[in-house]
Amino acid sequence: MKITQKTQKAIIYSLFVLFTIYYSSFTAFAAGTAGADFLRMGVGARPIALGEAYVGLADDVNSMYWNPAGLTNIKGREVSANYIMWLEGISSGQLSFAQKGANGSVIGIGVNYLTTGSVEQTEIDTNNSYVITGKTFSSQDMAVNVSMGKPIGEDTVGGISVKMIQSSIEAESANSYAADAGVLIDLINYDLPLMLGISVQNLGAGIKYMQDTASLPMTYRAGVSYIYLIDKSEDKVNIMLDVSKSVDSAMSLHAGAEYLVGKSVALRAGYKNSGNSESLAGLSGGFGYKDKSGIGIDYAWVPYGDLGVTHRISITNRF
Repeated sequence: MKITQKTQKAIIYSLFVLFTIYYSSFTAFAAGTAGADFLRMGVGARPIALGEAYVGLADDVNSMYWNPAGLTNIKGREVSANYIMWLEGISSGQLSFAQKGANGSVIGIGVNYLTTGSVEQTEIDTNNSYVITGKTFSSQDMAVNVSMGKPIGEDTVGGISVKMIQSSIEAESANSYAADAGVLIDLINYDLPLMLGISVQNLGAGIKYMQDTASLPMTYRAGVSYIYLIDKSEDKVNIMLDVSKSVDSAMSLHAGAEYLVGKSVALRAGYKNSGNSESLAGLSGGFGYKDKSGIGIDYAWVPYGDLGVTHRISITNRF
């Protein structure tokens, strides 16, 4: 078995990131202290239906968010539009486009936004109690990213994303910049029928609101995917297992399974260990359909216990 120098470097880098994830999971954190929290909201109905276990499977335009190395799996051009019916009137959407270039590289661009709609304004009265003023305010967040995926070794691909972030609450606004990076390693040459994926999201100096600066929600992700081909048919099963760790939260475990019926229909289920003990919280599910022209639709259903259920829809065109 021959291991190239580039692959050796990729493995060393991957082990370093895994160690960082392991170490940071035991360090103290202050929950909910990071800013630009909308950056945590996963992109794409397919990855969400799979319990957000996608860093090792990343094989479409959604890779720009989860692991930009996965862009190299795009064969031509791919465009995707996503919409999220979130909780309490909050809505979010994404638009992504990627195209294959020279030397196996793929370039992509994406826009991600979130809006809260109208929120009742409150203030503290003389009794230190919150009272409604009768006024409303709103907040909007947006990120624009440029991404690239490229082969970096015999069995390794890498990717990077650079993003501009803008956030506004009522009359106040803030701007920042961040970067994502990731690798995908095919372990078949190591007698393991697995893909190993590792990514780091939202690397940046922070975002400043008025006089206060909040750290970005930097997140480490690592995961593996296994593809099982069903004999005497075009059907196959994808099985994924991921771990993730943000700077201000504990480590999370993600698991997902996808059953592909031929080349048109996909059934999906997932689980995310979010620490919520309420009934059904952490579970997810969904389906996908793609016609012969390359146009596909994906749906994800995600319950949040007493908070309600969210629905996500993605429309993708591959050409």
